Amino acid sequence: MSWRNYISLCFVFLCAHTWLWGQEGCEQVGNIIRSVSSEPDGSGGYNTVIKWSEPADLPDNATGYIIYKFLGPPFCQEELVRVGLNTTSATLPGLAALGYTMALSTDIGREPLTRRHRAPEITAVRFDSCYYNATIRWKPYIGWETADTEYELHCIIDGGEDKVIAVALTDTVYVWNDAPSKALPLAIYVRALNKKDPGAFGHSRRWEGRSDFPPKPEYLTIRAIDYKEEEAQLSFKIDPATELNRFELQRTAGADFSTVYTFSDKSLTSYTDRPPGGAQQYRLVAVSACGQAVKQGDTLSLIALSLVQEGSQWALRWESVNTGSILYDLDRVRPDAERLLAGSGETSFADKVDYDIDSLQFCYTVGGRTGNGRESRSQQCAWYAPKVSMPDAVDPAGTERNVQTGRARNQFGPVVAADPKTYSYHLNIINRNAAVVADIYKEKDEDPLAPGKSWDGRLKNGQPAPDDVYSYRLTVRFDGGGQQVMTGIVTVMYSTN
Repeated sequence: MSWRNYISLCFVFLCAHTWLWGQEGCEQVGNIIRSVSSEPDGSGGYNTVIKWSEPADLPDNATGYIIYKFLGPPFCQEELVRVGLNTTSATLPGLAALGYTMALSTDIGREPLTRRHRAPEITAVRFDSCYYNATIRWKPYIGWETADTEYELHCIIDGGEDKVIAVALTDTVYVWNDAPSKALPLAIYVRALNKKDPGAFGHSRRWEGRSDFPPKPEYLTIRAIDYKEEEAQLSFKIDPATELNRFELQRTAGADFSTVYTFSDKSLTSYTDRPPGGAQQYRLVAVSACGQAVKQGDTLSLIALSLVQEGSQWALRWESVNTGSILYDLDRVRPDAERLLAGSGETSFADKVDYDIDSLQFCYTVGGRTGNGRESRSQQCAWYAPKVSMPDAVDPAGTERNVQTGRARNQFGPVVAADPKTYSYHLNIINRNAAVVADIYKEKDEDPLAPGKSWDGRLKNGQPAPDDVYSYRLTVRFDGGGQQVMTGIVTVMYSTN
């Protein structure tokens, strides 16, 4: 071996020995530090605030504490300051990247209490203009057990109040999905907390900068929905200050929204949709340049209104899927305009129908007002079908009159619970051979009890029909276009009296 190689080998051995000696010399054998924080000094720089606890077994010859900057091997630490016993915190100028250690000083030297502590430190903040989020990464707090450490993220936007972004984090990376736009200066810092020592926490330095994506719209508001004749007329407003230029109108009848209209004109204020039915929800969504939804407006629900005829009344029921308390106004629009409910929380109503009416079409409107002044209105119209009844037998020889129907026993025809002037009808009587044995018409200006407006149980040749069972088909047409069709059987039977 040459002397040069020998010297090189000795040098490597000496360095390795020094490094190992340094590792042993940096051994952490105790701890009194509770937390280390990086705090602004008021002039653009930072101070380091160290807090500690007085040892439980403080010796009688203790004289104070020594605070060291941790250097790492081979030199381990550098003394910074000595403080007296009657304090448990110290503020030091600047930052020590590798952290701090402490020792208890006595009249004969020092007691080794040297566990290293270092505040958390933000290492990167990356903004994604596609998803409008920020990924924040930081170095962990050093000095506590990892299982005992959790983090909070805080932000200060445009010099405003301190806001918490996230709490109870155990990882050292976080995706902030509600980051502000580049129009606002932003400060972010990490706060470490010790779960076993509630009073112990450490702050990182603040990251300061701006995001690199355009401002989101402050509001995307659907102001009103007016549903009528199966069309939903939506009125909305988009924040004109937004720099985004793609928007989607979405609707759903269940848990998932789907896009029904895409547009780029932020001054657009209305759209007409033909929803499939039910209490649909609508919302506006602002979309980034790469097609990701970055801002969703509040939802507004179409009101589903139904009319069901139950006897001599309309049973009205309605529903919406708006959240919160909603008050409804219910109006009958026709035939006689009348407000039926005002500012009510009810979702059903029974409207009694007067048989003596000129029009059989009924229209109702229900309007729901949300707490922030938005309104959804729905109108439904339906034709009222007066009760139509038919006897089940006819006696060609019977002339006794039924006081309830007004017809004699030899008059087979409909009894309609409506003004005779508001309806017409066509009655067919058919025998077992599918032959029409009677064709009867009643026009609107004719009396249903007049001769020829019902079947008298006779064939077309005037002869009494034989005892048998016959089929009938009745079509009643009402004013305004409504109609009712009935089919059934009628028995021809002769009385013995």
